[in-house]
Amino acid sequence: MKNQHILFYLLLGSLLTTAVSCSKVLDRKPQDSISDLNYWQTADELKLYCNNFYPELYVPDQFADDQSDNCVPNSPNSWLYGLTTVPSSGGGWAYTDWAYIRSANYFLTHYQTATGSVEEIDEYLGEIHFFRAYEYFNKVKSFGDVPWINKDLNVNDSSFLYAPRTDRKIVTDSIIADLKIAVAKLPLPDQVELGRLHKYAAEQMLARVCLYEGTWMKYRNQSGWETYLDQAAAAAKDIMDNGGYSIYKPEAAYYYKAGDLVDAKTNTVATQDYPLSYKEQFIQEDLTKNPECVLPKIYRLDQLTSKLSRSVNESGTGVSKDLIDAFLCADGKPIALSSLYKGDDSASVEF
Repeated sequence: MKNQHILFYLLLGSLLTTAVSCSKVLDRKPQDSISDLNYWQTADELKLYCNNFYPELYVPDQFADDQSDNCVPNSPNSWLYGLTTVPSSGGGWAYTDWAYIRSANYFLTHYQTATGSVEEIDEYLGEIHFFRAYEYFNKVKSFGDVPWINKDLNVNDSSFLYAPRTDRKIVTDSIIADLKIAVAKLPLPDQVELGRLHKYAAEQMLARVCLYEGTWMKYRNQSGWETYLDQAAAAAKDIMDNGGYSIYKPEAAYYYKAGDLVDAKTNTVATQDYPLSYKEQFIQEDLTKNPECVLPKIYRLDQLTSKLSRSVNESGTGVSKDLIDAFLCADGKPIALSSLYKGDDSASVEF
């Protein structure tokens, strides 16, 4: 019996030791995968998380103007002519189309555990607020009222999952609030890596959102539109006054002589209202040194590329008369008010 008792206690001790050992193993952070247990620890990890949002930023589309009044394609654009069928599902509303916003909200509920300087963490916090505003602005333009979701959802959040659409004004004001946080937290352009978001990129987006919404409200006779346009003007003015940007001057068309900008074709001093080389503006492979470009999108082989082709001279689309009529004359006046306009009896006279 004595030996049996000893054996029992040995077995019991062995089981307890194994249980404690297994508990320690199960509680360990995974060594071969990323999870919330071993992430969100450094500012560099916040940066890597933010990197996933950059490919979603707008990629130019050479056919986008086909659905505007600026171009006349060979085949009528279905959207412009009201021939588009509204889809019964998807169309930017499916659950996968909200993943971008969920990822931003996920960051905002997890980044607090990361260590690093306040400036580093603020930079990536500002980026996430920008990206959430950017995606919500796209949804407002498509759908108007949309659910405003500012938390990381799970299957038990029924109050959010089944909530109705949020009033458009509330969503827009929330977008503006996000962008103002981004403006306050993002560094100046010369303090960030080339191609990353900065203060003036966020301020430019703020101006765009306010201009869009203020104009939308004005032409629908909704009160309060002035507030949005005032904010747009203030944001744009700050960029103009302090951003250091300027109108692009094609080097091939102009040169400097004795401090003056000279037109290479006429060899005369160019005025400040010099003509622009549109083609060169739109086919540059590197916009990082273009003084007009607030946020260049940098493409790298096998990392980030686009399908944009040099289609400036290709057939299939022509500019509309409405686009030509929108240009100002050399005196800064529209064609209806300028004595310089030669009329439109022929295309050559008009141009």
